[in-house]
Amino acid sequence: DIGYLSEDNYKHILKAIAESRANVPFFRESCFLNIQKQGSSQSELIKSLSDLVSVKFNVVTRESERGYVRKFKSFVYIDDVSFSGNKAITDLAWLIDSYDLSNINVSVYFFASHTYADYHIKNRIESIFSNRNINVVIKTGSMRNVENRVSYSSSSGVFWPRDYSVNIPSEFADSEIYTGTLRTGYSQNKNFQDESTRDRLE
Repeated sequence: DIGYLSEDNYKHILKAIAESRANVPFFRESCFLNIQKQGSSQSELIKSLSDLVSVKFNVVTRESERGYVRKFKSFVYIDDVSFSGNKAITDLAWLIDSYDLSNINVSVYFFASHTYADYHIKNRIESIFSNRNINVVIKTGSMRNVENRVSYSSSSGVFWPRDYSVNIPSEFADSEIYTGTLRTGYSQNKNFQDESTRDRLE
C-alpha cells in the first residue's frame, strides 16, 4: 500500500523540481491549480514550491477572475496522494465547467498514487468533456505508485484474495462475507515476494 510518506521526502522532490533549469519555461507558461475544495495538502505543496522556485509562477484559485484563467492553455494539478482519483476529478471538472475551458492541457502529478486512479482521472475528465479537446497527462507517483487495476490483480499491491482464500464457516454459508474483487492469479512483485505469504495475509 501507499504507506507513510515523510515531509522530508516531499521537500526533497520539490527541491529537485524547483532547481531543474529544464522546468523554468514550464513554470513561466503553465498555471498551477490551487482549487482543492477538501483538504489543505494542495495549497501547502504549492506554498512550499513557491518558496523554492527562483521565478514567480502562475496560480489559479477558486476565486480567480475568468479572464485570467482563460488566458492559460496549460494547467498543473498537484497533490500528495491519490487513492480513487475522485477528488481530482471533482476539482478538475469544476475548473473546466466553471471557466468554460477548452483546448487545454492538464498535467496531474501525485507524489504517490494508485494505478487505477491514474487511469480513472484521465479517462473520466476526457470523457466528460469529449467535445472540448481536453488533454490530461498523468505523472505517476515519484515516491510510490501502487498497482490496483482489476486486470492486473495477479500483481496488485493491494489485498485481493483468491477464491480459495475466502473461507466461510458452514453455518454462515448463505451469508455474503466477502463480495469484493477476487485475484485471478499470482505474479511476483515488490509487495508480495511469494504467493503463500500473500495468501496468508489476504
